[in-house]
Amino acid sequence: MPFWGFTLSTAHIPYPIPDLNQLRLQVYSNIAYGSKGIQYFTYWTQVSDVWNFYSGPIEVNGEKTIVYELIKQMNKEIQVYSNVFTTTKVTKVSHYGDIPLGTTAFTTTPDFINYIKIRGGNALLSEMKNDTDEYFMIQNTNLYNEIGLKIITDKETKIILKNGYIIPASKIDVEFKLTPGDMVLFMK
Repeated sequence: MPFWGFTLSTAHIPYPIPDLNQLRLQVYSNIAYGSKGIQYFTYWTQVSDVWNFYSGPIEVNGEKTIVYELIKQMNKEIQVYSNVFTTTKVTKVSHYGDIPLGTTAFTTTPDFINYIKIRGGNALLSEMKNDTDEYFMIQNTNLYNEIGLKIITDKETKIILKNGYIIPASKIDVEFKLTPGDMVLFMK
């Protein structure tokens, strides 16, 4: 069943003003589980007697904040992948490193991944497919530290870059880094 994922974009005690790493962690993990839309909570900073909302994308007075600019960047990133994320079905989700309660540990790779080594932290791994292609997303679920990835794929596998370019995965033959919350998407 299609669902929308929520991303906390307005600070309130005890939640800080989100930075790009925090937005990526929330958005890409929602997508890894199959979200077909992202909603920012709240987009316009609310006045509340209960919650101390502040520094949302749009302040109470209507001014744009730094969070507004970060969300613009985040939306630009996911727009590159929108054709993938809106047409695929998630077939498997697993975790590497510290395994959150109620989730599945990563044990096997898709057929087109020959070798994978994740160094330095935790990751969320999502397998997706549509009528024509299979995808493998790896997300760094560490909020403050990068992880290293060494991956060997078959000859047909490609990487979809954040700028929309698609390159052969075989071009990357050394360990590469994923910054906090970020992801890489492989396609076969």
